[in-house]
Amino acid sequence: MDAHVNQLRHINMEEAISKFETAAFHSCLKKQDKVKELFSTCSSSDEKYQKIIELGRELPPFPATLKLDKNIVKGCQSLMYLSAELNSEGHVIFRAGSEALISAGLASLLLSVYNDETPDVVLKCLPRFLTEIGIFASLTVGRFKNETRMFKYFNKKQQLILIVF
Repeated sequence: MDAHVNQLRHINMEEAISKFETAAFHSCLKKQDKVKELFSTCSSSDEKYQKIIELGRELPPFPATLKLDKNIVKGCQSLMYLSAELNSEGHVIFRAGSEALISAGLASLLLSVYNDETPDVVLKCLPRFLTEIGIFASLTVGRFKNETRMFKYFNKKQQLILIVF
């Protein structure tokens, strides 16, 4: 009987944690749902790849004043810049840019979810949408590694902001 009661307590704790995370990450999760909806019409890897390129074309140009060595994402196949700053409300504003449309599109996906979120949300709300839309199946191994590096760098930038501010 005690084991059964402990199991019920454990389930209730997991439910409580899940509800807390959902409330805390509501905005981030809602943005992830929008990305999933955007890719829901893509029935093949080629269509997903084209959608990523389209997003890359739409990414605003990266400001020349921010094209500094400290903003280069190391390890990418193409030159990728990423900058982060806190706005007056304590939300992170990311900017990204790359001459390669696929890299710019991948950055655009991350920015669309994590831009204008609090540092805590950026660090803790996982990018599950990338797996759920099958984005990694649409990429070459090299691009997959770049996306992973970009997300790690995203978190690294976020941690730097938390230390500086």
